[in-house]
Amino acid sequence: MAKSQHTAGYRAVPALLRQIREDAGLTQRDLARLARRSQPWVHKSEIGERRVDISDFLEWCVACKVDPEAAFRRLIRSRH
Repeated sequence: MAKSQHTAGYRAVPALLRQIREDAGLTQRDLARLARRSQPWVHKSEIGERRVDISDFLEWCVACKVDPEAAFRRLIRSRH
């Protein structure tokens, strides 16, 4: 059985994370610093190598100054 980050339903998540970061005008290093994470954590999240849970998603949105509810709605729309 495939890990959850490798399923078809999860593919929209890494793409959205990258889009949120880029729309905020942040580099991976900028986001890592703001989220108090490492740059590889950001990179692996954006390429789908690392699974992002809901608390990570919230932290990402806060660091990018994006409304988490609006971002989640974008994710839902992108899956349909």
